[in-house]
Amino acid sequence: MANKKIWLGILAMALVLVFGLGLTSCETTLNWQKLELGDLNVRGQLPNLQNATTGVDSEWMNRVERIMSNFVDTSGEQMGYYTVNFTRSYRLSDGGYVLSFLTGFFVYTPALFGMPFQVTTETVSAYLSIYDSQGNLVESFRRTGDFTLATGLYYGHDATKKAGEKYTELFKDLLEQVNMKSKSITDLLNAAGPVTIGNTTAARSKIVQSKL
Repeated sequence: MANKKIWLGILAMALVLVFGLGLTSCETTLNWQKLELGDLNVRGQLPNLQNATTGVDSEWMNRVERIMSNFVDTSGEQMGYYTVNFTRSYRLSDGGYVLSFLTGFFVYTPALFGMPFQVTTETVSAYLSIYDSQGNLVESFRRTGDFTLATGLYYGHDATKKAGEKYTELFKDLLEQVNMKSKSITDLLNAAGPVTIGNTTAARSKIVQSKL
């Protein structure tokens, strides 16, 4: 009887351990350097803007800059700045908790045959802010969206592809929002005057401070 209780205790501890591993393994990778941002042929009516973004992967930023160079009027003098940011969070979905429990209960056996051991809800957000030549915020835009990712032993550990598709959708929405307010934004940018050698350092410092 004592041996039976010991084995039951060991089994219970094993199940708790495996179930806990299932719950804590919900993090999936996202490779910013390989993240694709689709070609967004969205034309805008804004004057030329200088990129003042900091802290974003350089390869990803290059893709954003190519889109923005087609969106603003690069033929004129720079009338202000823009910054972009992208965030991501994730959590186990309701179904993900059930799958994690089943995976732990059966000691990962279903996963060996292809059943996912978790389903996460990934939430991504894209931000675009526009500043005048003095570093004052003119307008800030944000779009957020979700997608689900099923993860098994042999698949679903990399969220890069799905995240890229969702970020493309969100960034397109941001540019369309900007277009809706392009006249009022342009008026404020023109009122502050162009970017110059004399005001660049102070403006960029002010923008950085506003992000802290």
